[in-house]
Amino acid sequence: MCAAQNTTISVVIVNYNVRYLLEQCLHSLRRSSDGITLQVIVVDNASTDGSVGYLRERFSEVEFIQLEENIGFAKANNIGLKKCTSEFILILNPDTVIGEDTLPTLIRFLRENPRCGLVTPKLIRKDGALDMACRRSLPTPWVAFTRISGLSHLFPSTKFFAQYNLTYLDENQPTRIGAMTGAFMLMPAEVYQKVGGFDETFFMYGEDIDLCARIADAGYELHYRPEVTSIHYRGESTRRSSLDKTKAFYGAMLLFARKHYRGWARGYGLPLLKTGILLAKWGVRIWEIAISVWPLIVDAVLTAIAINLGQLIRWGIWLNLTNDYRILIATVILVVLTLAATGAYSATERQLPKSALKGAIFAGFVSGSFTFYLLPKVMFTRAVVLISTALWCIFLPGWRYLLFKAGQTRFARGLRRRTAIIVGTDEFAKLMGEQLVREQREYELAGFVRYRKEVVNSNFGYDPLGTIDELERIVETERVSDVFFSTGGASYIEIVTLANRLAPQGVHFKVLSADAPGSALPLFGVDWQTPMGWRASWRRVQRRWRM
Repeated sequence: MCAAQNTTISVVIVNYNVRYLLEQCLHSLRRSSDGITLQVIVVDNASTDGSVGYLRERFSEVEFIQLEENIGFAKANNIGLKKCTSEFILILNPDTVIGEDTLPTLIRFLRENPRCGLVTPKLIRKDGALDMACRRSLPTPWVAFTRISGLSHLFPSTKFFAQYNLTYLDENQPTRIGAMTGAFMLMPAEVYQKVGGFDETFFMYGEDIDLCARIADAGYELHYRPEVTSIHYRGESTRRSSLDKTKAFYGAMLLFARKHYRGWARGYGLPLLKTGILLAKWGVRIWEIAISVWPLIVDAVLTAIAINLGQLIRWGIWLNLTNDYRILIATVILVVLTLAATGAYSATERQLPKSALKGAIFAGFVSGSFTFYLLPKVMFTRAVVLISTALWCIFLPGWRYLLFKAGQTRFARGLRRRTAIIVGTDEFAKLMGEQLVREQREYELAGFVRYRKEVVNSNFGYDPLGTIDELERIVETERVSDVFFSTGGASYIEIVTLANRLAPQGVHFKVLSADAPGSALPLFGVDWQTPMGWRASWRRVQRRWRM
């Protein structure tokens, strides 16, 4: 008899404004419960998207607990945990999709390893890459410092620095770990009864590591089992929260340290951890400042150039060394402040040139007033001011206008436009493809890909680009950025395997559930946190020009 037969599992899910993702999660639970009796408890953290009303009529077997305020992940989970009555308990995030073999395999492992108090599968993100949080070490002073200071990212293959996310290990290697993410935690009920639930002093972040530490302290082992894989659309609930996530993460790390560090670790570890947090905060702040001040720097340089061009035109001298440079600096500051006052740094992209023009004119008026009436002996000559003002009116709105027009070119629009394929040739896939073309302007549908055993109906109306055996080639030749998997022709196991295969190509994938066709189209509109930095843009340039 299969180890999962006659097994009961209580599943606790805390939801916050992700009803469509939760719908897919609940469907995947249904499909993975063969031979398993599930008690599913959804605790809704005061969602504003109508989650409970939408899902209650679709999942009558699920117990919904609707809270009137967002009380945090730990407290909400504890409310659900108190209602668990099964042999095993699964803490699950709503933005997960589990494979049909996940629960039976992990239940079998728990039965065969009674010392295991907590187990998790391999979790992959929406781009098919490993979710690093699913296998971690407990944050000792040194481990926490390397994580917060960035050393673990600089040396991901070195055990001495990379213990936090265990990146020096093969991601397909089963291993005993120190901690795991709260997105998927499976435990025997007796473990929960022994250690209790989450520490409610943690609001967001840290509560899962704290629970792992307490389970380890109780004498149990924690295991990572990559022979089964599930999807984790990481961060979708927290993205919808107004909480400062960076501050919450650092605060949770300090709270964990104060609670668990003892002796020398407390005496030396807390200062080391605080030093790491300080370095990390300064690094983030410097990066934010660098991103935000570059238009100001461009304006300052162009303003100074315009003033010197005015002197060149009037006196034939590029740099008038007899002038007091404090006047030059003061004028640059005046122009920048005027631009800020007229909205040249805050208006919409289309309105920026007009705002900059207003700022340049006003700055010229103020500078001219000082020159003509208030400080005629120390300011620039009238001619220099007039020439400089004319140049400001060209330079300052000009570079903004050119940048805006460059963004409207066919090439720039091509970089922003995303090319998609749909894996599946069933009627549901066809319906989604037609809706994608008709209603989602940011996507260009390249075509459909057939599952290996899928038979294409004669009235499907589209010639498939190939089969899943050719998926990597199709993604490369069609320069695909997004892959939609239809569940109408495949299991979640097959979809997860395919998504994992595509991880090296950096595409993003989404699962369109044939069990819930009404939820598929809204999924197209979800902000999937696609990276838009220079690396992502360069990757798109490479795809477009086959580099």
